[in-house]
Amino acid sequence: MKASLTDNGSQKAKFIKRNKIAIGLKNIKILENIFFNSTKKV
Repeated sequence: MKASLTDNGSQKAKFIKRNKIAIGLKNIKILENIFFNSTKKV
């Protein structure tokens, strides 16, 4: 049953990785929006 602890740890690591990717994609979208808005003004 000790294996479940390490499995839980890898699940948590996967979840954190997925979260970081999602946050990264959100940040890219925000940066793209800022970039498009700044180019429209010019």
